[in-house]
Amino acid sequence: SILRASGYFGEKKISTSGDSFSPNELFFGYLLLRNLQVLQFNAHEVYQMLRSKKDNLKPCKNVVIGLAIYPTASYFNHSCHPGLSRCFNGKQMVLKTLHPLRSGDEVSENYGYAFYLKSRNERRKELSARYWFECGCEACKHDWPLLDKLQESVASKESMGVIQAEDITSATDSMEKGNPNEALNHIRKYVDAFYKDKGILLCQDLLKAEDKARSCVSNLGNVVFTEDLILRNEMK
Repeated sequence: SILRASGYFGEKKISTSGDSFSPNELFFGYLLLRNLQVLQFNAHEVYQMLRSKKDNLKPCKNVVIGLAIYPTASYFNHSCHPGLSRCFNGKQMVLKTLHPLRSGDEVSENYGYAFYLKSRNERRKELSARYWFECGCEACKHDWPLLDKLQESVASKESMGVIQAEDITSATDSMEKGNPNEALNHIRKYVDAFYKDKGILLCQDLLKAEDKARSCVSNLGNVVFTEDLILRNEMK
């Protein structure tokens, strides 16, 4: 009706309740509806990493700079314990896994909050309102606990083999030297130990390591350096 009133289709005309639409007007209406629906369910936030130091990944903050449609990436389903993280090189989206995936495993991303940050009821309520589905990921099916309710480390290190503590220490050192790729290599070795057999040994140490991996992935994309004070104001 607005396009018709503006004269977009030729003669300016104010729509009334009894009006019919021409094939051309119906086609444009279809295109508008289609794109509005795509934006609601398939748009990805495009962000860049804001940092104040070139020789240290911290402090840093992801800053959203727009929305974009990536048709292939839109096929990834949601999980409250996602299997991948993304960054942006210019307009290109880059996806990297956060933990080991076996052949046949679903590769998922996250549409909202990770399971250890919000309760299952809160997550499901927000996802239902925004994306119109009730989450049935593993974390929701088994109602995995919040971070502060998980044990700090695994109960039996023997059940998972020897965790190389030096890997996570080396990862932290690499992050403090501004080397995200090097840090990711150390984190992968550390995280792999938690998935060594068929299951997952869920604990705070694992989730914190995956968060470090997510931060490293973000730093592989667009990075903007700014003054420390500006960055800290952004982080408030």
